Amino acid sequence: MDRSLTSRAGWRQALVLALWIVALLAAMAAVPANYVYSDDGLASTSNAITDLGMRMYGPRGHWRLSEPLTREGGLATIRHGDEIIAVDGTPAPSDAPPLLALVSAAPGPYVTVRTRSLDGAVRDHLVLRTPDHLRKALQGSGMSLSALTHGRESLWLLTWAIGVAAGLLVFLRRQHDPVAVGFSFGFLIQAAAIAFYPCHIHFGLPGELAYHLGAPLGDGLLLLALLYFPTGRLEVRGSPLLAGAVVLWSLGTGLWGLNLTPPPPSWINATVGSLLPILTLVVQVIRYRALPPGPQRQQIRWVLFGFAAAALALVVSTLTGMVGEQAEKVAEWAWLLVASDAAGCLTVLFAGGGLVISVIRYRLFDADAVISRSAGYAILTLALAGLWAGAEKALEVLFEGQFGHEAGVVSAGVAAALAALLVTPAHHRVMHWTEQVFQKHLTTLRHDLPEYVGDLRETASVARLLDAVLDRISDGVRAHRAVVVLANGGRPKLAASYGIDRAAAATWLKTADLTGHGVAREPADALLPLRLPLAVTGEGRQVIGWLALGPRPDGSFYGKDELDALKAIARPVARAIRIAQLREARDGGLARELKSIRSELAALRPARAS
Repeated sequence: MDRSLTSRAGWRQALVLALWIVALLAAMAAVPANYVYSDDGLASTSNAITDLGMRMYGPRGHWRLSEPLTREGGLATIRHGDEIIAVDGTPAPSDAPPLLALVSAAPGPYVTVRTRSLDGAVRDHLVLRTPDHLRKALQGSGMSLSALTHGRESLWLLTWAIGVAAGLLVFLRRQHDPVAVGFSFGFLIQAAAIAFYPCHIHFGLPGELAYHLGAPLGDGLLLLALLYFPTGRLEVRGSPLLAGAVVLWSLGTGLWGLNLTPPPPSWINATVGSLLPILTLVVQVIRYRALPPGPQRQQIRWVLFGFAAAALALVVSTLTGMVGEQAEKVAEWAWLLVASDAAGCLTVLFAGGGLVISVIRYRLFDADAVISRSAGYAILTLALAGLWAGAEKALEVLFEGQFGHEAGVVSAGVAAALAALLVTPAHHRVMHWTEQVFQKHLTTLRHDLPEYVGDLRETASVARLLDAVLDRISDGVRAHRAVVVLANGGRPKLAASYGIDRAAAATWLKTADLTGHGVAREPADALLPLRLPLAVTGEGRQVIGWLALGPRPDGSFYGKDELDALKAIARPVARAIRIAQLREARDGGLARELKSIRSELAALRPARAS
């Protein structure tokens, strides 16, 4: 029976490995395949439509024309919102790939394009087919056609590379974890779909087949893996139904993309396509709130942070893309399209980065610091940008009478100077606030522990004081183990321990190097790699002991914020220990003196009685 189970598990692992290799090869082959099937390279900036001097915008199946690249010849009568209804007398399809194929197949340098305006008017436009339309339109925009094409192509390749790297890293580090394998397949299939996307824009099949099948399949695998993450079980009530809905929607979207089923209404597509990821993240939030502090909670924290940052980048990408497609000026159109692509690349980077760090469990406990800094810089950027824009507009109105046409330049300069003056104080306040919100344990340690030990040193014993200090420090920096060693007149003595057996700590102390005078890290010491001297000042600097900490629960070392907090509390803790030691010595001397006096008095009583 055991052999049968072992053999079955081996075959299952071999099958998963074979499928994963196929997915990896498909993702890697997608880029050269795109070069083969795309007529004008990877980027979709220049294509058969732009060669006619036109630009398109809109959702799939509802493409319309925006402002033309130039107003030469037949382009002069094209209006924003026109719909192409025929090319050289052939009825035009509404979707982009077949429309581009029809335009590309039109013979001759001149093409007759029939359009219908929003008011129903039908016009014919005889236009010259040449890539010079876009090249001329970009003159004076600060961006050449080559820079625009290669810039968008580089961003597209970077997005593809992020997906492939994420799939590789997750599988190589966690290939025996089913949830991690699901993430890896999702990343690789999404990377293949991303690679075929420009090909789909240009010609359709086989790029359309790969894109419309790969995109929903990759999305579905990522959402399913996220529902099972991190325990491998559907623990939240209702999550099995949500998992079933994800499967059905992914299959249905794939079949619709391949034109095997009729498309759903656009509002249903948008609603369900947005609702499923949101509900999946809600499941993670519920699971996060139910978990005790520990590695699993930090894993979900990284995932939520990654998706929150990705959602913000996606909003920026969508808005800049929509505005760019309908921009009247070609310069605005070009720069906004690049900005949209860059934000789209960041979307994949943030979501994939959060998932990868979470799945491979790399420095899980840095999440608080990363979230705190990211939130701080985001708030600071938005606030200063809003201040600059508002001040610039107000000053422009104010200076318009004095400076005339130069008012815009003057107001922009004054607004920029005002924003620069506020950077430093705003940075301090915003970062202080985000630290209090997202790094509560560390903030409490840095600000409350000195006051706490200052009170405790007057009443508590050294042993009780050290136990309280280790409890607070371990909670503040998430230390897995901790000990305090006192100098004891040149013979180091184990005074307190946390999370480690005293016998094991005593064994460690026999070989520990405690000669350093600063914060030291001993990479070879897996038990207690961090050593922090506890020194008091007065008549010179005197080291009275050492604080030694083990790694965090995920095995990682401490970050800059934790080390800064430990350095900040070292001196008040050392002072409290020293004062408690002196008080104990004084109280011990007084107790011995009182005991001696009582003994003498007891000895005198018989003499007085006689």
